[in-house]
Amino acid sequence: MNQDPLGKAALRLLNSNVSQVWAGPLSGGRTVAVLLNLQAAAAPVSVTLEQLGLKSGATVEATDLWSGALSTHTGSISGKVEAHGVLAFTLALK
Repeated sequence: MNQDPLGKAALRLLNSNVSQVWAGPLSGGRTVAVLLNLQAAAAPVSVTLEQLGLKSGATVEATDLWSGALSTHTGSISGKVEAHGVLAFTLALK
């Protein structure tokens, strides 16, 4: 994401003892979202689109940055994150 032409840094939006969520704007009106699991076991991590700075109840197309898989989410994005692992997505409003 550091090669995106917009050149804006992601910010830590959520921080707890068990997880973090980082997000920031990308070129083309897209958003990057990173869900980080700080635990020693796999766990679900979730964030609402509103917390990401998007319209509450919006629908986004998410592209998994590791696998390239596409998925659609309304209102929030979540996933099971492996121990000390990360899920990273680019989000585009639908």
